[in-house]
Amino acid sequence: AEVGPSRKLLCAKIDGGSYLGITLYKGNLLVDNRAFNLMNTDERFDVRYNLCKGVALDGDIDPELAFAAFVPDFRLLTSKARAALPAMVSHKDAVYNLSRAALATAAFCEGNYALLGVATKDVLHQKYRLPLIEGGDDIFELAQDLGAQAVYISGAGPTIMAVVHKDDTEFFTRAEAALAADGPLHHFTVHRLLADNVGAVVS
Repeated sequence: AEVGPSRKLLCAKIDGGSYLGITLYKGNLLVDNRAFNLMNTDERFDVRYNLCKGVALDGDIDPELAFAAFVPDFRLLTSKARAALPAMVSHKDAVYNLSRAALATAAFCEGNYALLGVATKDVLHQKYRLPLIEGGDDIFELAQDLGAQAVYISGAGPTIMAVVHKDDTEFFTRAEAALAADGPLHHFTVHRLLADNVGAVVS
């Protein structure tokens, strides 16, 4: 769901039509400490509530990290990726993902990137969307075999991201060679990305 022009709300279904929320607002992660009732789809959330009651974390992405974007030569419509998701998820699965969202935050805050492999495990969307990404499972396996600290679907896909150390140039060299040599994966291209902690500047 979207709340306001710059605010994203990630919801996990729990009991009785209620949701727990994690929001991203202007680069800040806010973990809401209540369950939102979304039974009424016309309900509008009060952004001020989360700014006052939530917990905001603001910090830079470590410049020692790089991101490998495995981009296929085909599109995956967001509407199709959304349609693949179940209408409801179990309490168990919601707790699983929420706990890993918290762990991912801790990993970045503490610089303990060994935790990212566990923190990016998912049961809410990736298993439903990977079948829509031809070769996706193989890209996950390839990136893990090459030593990525974490692998995950970027948004709704079809790009697949891996987190590596910025000095690990061998990862990209070997990934490019593997993509070129493997017929089923030839439609993927890997791009080396670095975090931009400043963003666009207008002067």
